[in-house]
This record gives sequence, structure tokens and C-alpha cells, in this order.
Amino acid sequence: MNSGNTRALKSMFATDAVFLHPDQEVRGPEMVEQFVIALLAAARYDCEWKIEGAYALDKLAAVSSSVTCTVVPTGSREPSTRPGQVLKVYQLQADGSWLIVRMYAEPPLEP
Repeated sequence: MNSGNTRALKSMFATDAVFLHPDQEVRGPEMVEQFVIALLAAARYDCEWKIEGAYALDKLAAVSSSVTCTVVPTGSREPSTRPGQVLKVYQLQADGSWLIVRMYAEPPLEP
């Protein structure tokens, strides 16, 4: 998110991934990328992540994080700082990679 590399972000999601945000549900890597492109068009984000916990069970792993983002809306000089929480669930793929299958984020993913 900080780098703005939406293609790299998209590659982290499984084809059946679901990203849950308090106001909407985004399905699949293409739609996740479009969601983030819209966010980045509206604001610049500088986020710091802190992993709070990680758990693995068979072919699933969950990572919970706290995040603090400084958000600068496009055309504005007034940044705001927003705390949030993120939960990502990864699934082991047949090729040995781990991809996000579910992600839930509370704000700050809003401009």
C-alpha cells in the first residue's frame, strides 16, 4: 500500500479471496486491486504494521495486525492519522505458496 504497487498486492490474493471492509465486500484479486487503486486515487497512505499474532493450522494460517496510517487526501495538505486492525487468513496453495483467502480490515482504509 505504501509503495502503490497494486499489481504486487493483487498477486498476494487467491482467485477466490474475499476482502471484507466495514462498508463493503470485495471478491477476487482483480476487484481488490481496483479497490486499492480507488483508495490511492483519493489519498496517499503511509502505514506502519505491527503483527499482534500469527497462528497456523494445517493448510491455513491467520495473521492479526494493528496498523496506523497517515492519510493525506488528494489535493489536501492536512494529514490525519488513523489506527486500525487487520486479520488475514492465508491458505497453502498446491505450488507451495501462501495466498490470502480472507482479509478483514477496520479503518483506516478510507481517504
